[in-house]
Amino acid sequence: MKMYNFLQSKGITSVYHFTEKSNLKSIQDYGGIYSLAKLKEKEISEVSYISNEWSQNADNYKYLDTYVHLCFIQGEHPMAYIAAVKKQKDIIWLEIAAEILKLPDILYTNDVSNKAGVQTYNSTLAKSKLDINAIYDFLDFEDGNNKARKLASYKYEILIPD
Repeated sequence: MKMYNFLQSKGITSVYHFTEKSNLKSIQDYGGIYSLAKLKEKEISEVSYISNEWSQNADNYKYLDTYVHLCFIQGEHPMAYIAAVKKQKDIIWLEIAAEILKLPDILYTNDVSNKAGVQTYNSTLAKSKLDINAIYDFLDFEDGNNKARKLASYKYEILIPD
C-alpha cells in the first residue's frame, strides 16, 4: 500500500489502462479488464489486442500474462502511441481509481515490463527504483537529463494480478 500512500500524498487519484475502443463493450459485458491469461481461460475471444504476438509471447515467457498492465499517466505510454499512430488503432484510456494500488501483490516496472532485463518491484522497492517525481512533477528540459528522466517515466508500468 506504500505506493498508494505516496501517490495520495501528491494528490494523484487515478492510474490508467489503454485499450482499443472496440474492446469497451467486451469489458462491460464481462465485467472488467482481464489479463491475457484470464481472457484465454474465460475463452473471451472478441478482443482486439494492441500488443502483437511477440509482445504476448514475451509476457508469457516472463509470467506477466497473468497481470493487467496499467500506466501512471494518461496519454504518454510509448506502446499506446505506436498503436494509435503507426497501427492506426482507435485507443481509449480508462481511468482506474488509485485505490486499486491497495491490492496485494501488485508489481511495478521502471520500463516496458516485458522488455528483456526489466525487473519487477513490489510497492516498497518501487518507491526507490522508479523516478516517480519525473512522472508527476514539472521538469525543466534545459536542466541536465530531465528530458530523459521524463521520457523514461512514460514507460513505467503497474502490474495488477488476476
